[in-house]
Amino acid sequence: MQNINSKIFILLFAIFIFYFAISVHTQDTKKLDSLWNKYNKAKHDTTRIKLYLDIGDAYEYIIPDTALLYYNKALELANKAEMEQISQKGQNTITTAIAKLKASSLSSISLIYSLQGDNNKAISYSLKSLKIDEAIKNEKGMSASFTNLGFIYSDMGDYTQALGYFQKALNILIKSGNKDGLFKCYGNIGNVYKGQGNYAQAFEYFLKSLKIAEELGDKIGMAKCYGNLGIIHSDQGNYVQAIDYYFKSLKIFDETGHKVDISTCYINIGNIHKDQGSYDKAIEYYLKSLKISEELGDKNGISNCYGNIGNISREQSDYPKAIEYFFSSLKISEEIGDKNSMSKNYNNIGIIYQIQCNYEKAIEYFYKSLSIAEELGDKVGMAHCYCNIGTIYKYQGLYDNAIRQYNQSLKICYEINIKEGIVINLDNIASLYISLADSVAKNEKQRIDFLKKSLEYGNKAYELAVEIDALPTENRAAESIMNAYKKLGNSASAKASAEYYKMAMQYADIFIATKDSMFKEEKIKSIAEAEKKFEAEKKQLQIEKLSKEKELQRSELLRQKEHGKRQKLVILFTVLGFLFMVVFAVFVVHRLRITRRQKRTIEEQKALVDEKNIALNQQNEEIRTQRDQIQANRDEIATQRDKLDFTLTELRQTQEQLIESKKMASLGSLVAGIAHEINTPVGIGITASSSLVEQTKQFATLYKGGQMTRQQLEEYLENVYQTGSLVLKNMNRPGELVRSFKQVSVDQITEEKRKFLLKPYIEDILFSLKPEFGKKQITTTIDCNQELEIDSYPGIYAQIITNLILNSIRHGFREMDTGDITIIVYVGTNGASTPLSNHRSSLHIQYIDNGCGIPAENLPKIFDPFFTTNKQTGTGLGLNIVYNLVTQKLKGTIKCESTTGKGIEFIIKIPF
Repeated sequence: MQNINSKIFILLFAIFIFYFAISVHTQDTKKLDSLWNKYNKAKHDTTRIKLYLDIGDAYEYIIPDTALLYYNKALELANKAEMEQISQKGQNTITTAIAKLKASSLSSISLIYSLQGDNNKAISYSLKSLKIDEAIKNEKGMSASFTNLGFIYSDMGDYTQALGYFQKALNILIKSGNKDGLFKCYGNIGNVYKGQGNYAQAFEYFLKSLKIAEELGDKIGMAKCYGNLGIIHSDQGNYVQAIDYYFKSLKIFDETGHKVDISTCYINIGNIHKDQGSYDKAIEYYLKSLKISEELGDKNGISNCYGNIGNISREQSDYPKAIEYFFSSLKISEEIGDKNSMSKNYNNIGIIYQIQCNYEKAIEYFYKSLSIAEELGDKVGMAHCYCNIGTIYKYQGLYDNAIRQYNQSLKICYEINIKEGIVINLDNIASLYISLADSVAKNEKQRIDFLKKSLEYGNKAYELAVEIDALPTENRAAESIMNAYKKLGNSASAKASAEYYKMAMQYADIFIATKDSMFKEEKIKSIAEAEKKFEAEKKQLQIEKLSKEKELQRSELLRQKEHGKRQKLVILFTVLGFLFMVVFAVFVVHRLRITRRQKRTIEEQKALVDEKNIALNQQNEEIRTQRDQIQANRDEIATQRDKLDFTLTELRQTQEQLIESKKMASLGSLVAGIAHEINTPVGIGITASSSLVEQTKQFATLYKGGQMTRQQLEEYLENVYQTGSLVLKNMNRPGELVRSFKQVSVDQITEEKRKFLLKPYIEDILFSLKPEFGKKQITTTIDCNQELEIDSYPGIYAQIITNLILNSIRHGFREMDTGDITIIVYVGTNGASTPLSNHRSSLHIQYIDNGCGIPAENLPKIFDPFFTTNKQTGTGLGLNIVYNLVTQKLKGTIKCESTTGKGIEFIIKIPF
């Protein structure tokens, strides 16, 4: 019997080995395995050095430390080969091949140190590589070394040195006619000019690079150029053009499967949405980038994504989350030794502490960032740190220290010609002098001197911002100049004051115009349309790609089918023979096992009967024990029931208190929104009125003195008309807001019963809630008889409509930029609407939005207290309050119908 079992095992094992061998034979060989196989077979040092370099290249951007290990092995082998040649043939007999490989090894090591932020080592190895290439007159190697040095100095912020090295590389490439090299070099020079804020020059060189890429048919090169052009437009505030270039770039990278570059594109697109204030969209793209980086194991990319998400949290004032992301990014930077990234993270953490007014911590992290920047020779980073430290001193009132830091930053920016940095520092100094005028000036003369000094720096900043055509910096500079002129107008004589106010109004117009230009709704729509267009094109390309792949698969299957027919026949006959033997052996074994099983079954049944008797006795004992336990549990349940009744009473009282708190919180939020909405027009109205008063004083003086000319009268009348129009225009909206808010807010507090027209009252509620809409494009429609008058509690209706609207904004439209809200009101019987008459039975209110809807499993719970799907923006009491107001206060009914993705509908019926 054992012999038969052994034979069966051997046969089955043979079949397994047969199929396993076929499987192993068909597997693809990995690239690294291929390189190592070649290395093991290599007979010459030159071949081994090349293979070490190729292996290092495979790890270069994924695991830089491993790449560095193999590059060093290549260098050691090159040094060994060089020494052997010197010992055999003399000092001057080193072959060009070995020299070139040694230079390539040094250049590759330099690149890794550059990626890790160790710029001093990177420069040292590049200069060694350059020296060898110059000695053997290897122009291709010299060009590569010049390019590496240009990259390193560019990262350090030393743009003058960078441009010098890139220009040397460009001269060699022009001479050799190397178009691929020219394409890259033009792009490198464009990046340097971009870093300096010289956008016109940067744009010119990026276009040169793009032209060569198009001539070469280099799609990847074209995509990178599109990305660079997008960055230029983004820095200048031209977001629509920027997003267009980014999607052109992304389309090509998507087609070619360049995941690292796709990740970069997602970061750039996310930055556009961040600058536009569309934080949810920005996060969406940053998470797409993060997913790719995690798939690739790209720690540097992961760190960068964490930093960007941290910036969004900072913009949303979620400082604990922001600092969590920055520390996560910092941890990865420390793990991979990326000092540039470490410096940026220290700086970001310092900014969070600055916002939180923890100046001691902020200074600590800014100096940590500065220390790394100085170690790396990163002048841009140093300038940035000095600027941030100056701002901390300004907030602390240490103005001498602040201006010293700003000047240090400004000096570096002038040295390396960073125009945008120059603008920022000039604007900071202008703002500092305004602070000096407000808090330090000992007399009016000194105050005016400080303000004039502010204007001097502010005008310099504005002129340079206009020169580089960067809207964000123009906006900041215009605001500083506006504030300085406004404060001078408050201090000067009547004649001078009018002129200062006029200048303040002029720069206020510039400030508003530049801000509107960066954040126009048309731009946001254009960006959204560009995204939709890209997604549609992407789907079409995927369909075409799948069709081609299916055709190729069909052809391959046909070929394999023909090729495998004969192999299948051979395998089939072999397997059939094996199976016949296996079946026969199994049959014999099966018969023997049946006999043994029958005997074993009888013994098992006898043992089972004995076990069941024992089990029955145990169960009887357990039943008696359980009966006693049940009686004890009944007594315990009675006690717990009494405790629960008491707790329920307390919970109901607490719920009522929370509901009252929620109502007051909603009113507070409404007040804050109204205050924010009227702040700007009221401010402009005050400024314009002040200007009009001063002009009128001056006009009165001229009139009383009999010195008035016809031209002065006409100018005064024109100014009065323009200023009056401006005041009227800016006062209309606050007036409308206050009117609608006044009645609604009073009704919400008092809950007094009175007669009121329902449709105009709902319109007032919607008008007072407009500030809550933010940047979302929400369309509201009210379908209600204009003459419908009810005798009820207007405050309760205000609370119901307000809570439903806020529920739609915060939950239904949370991830949407547009939406529709419809409110239908009619008087009817059993759902059938009737004209207004004496036969009224109930008031029907239908509230409908087209938001994301509510999942079916959540519908039964939406009116429960404290139930919410978004704990960051809700307490879970909004709909519970609505339910209680309708059913308890108004003695009505409310139900909800919703489908995920298709919006929501509330149906309210109130006795009428």
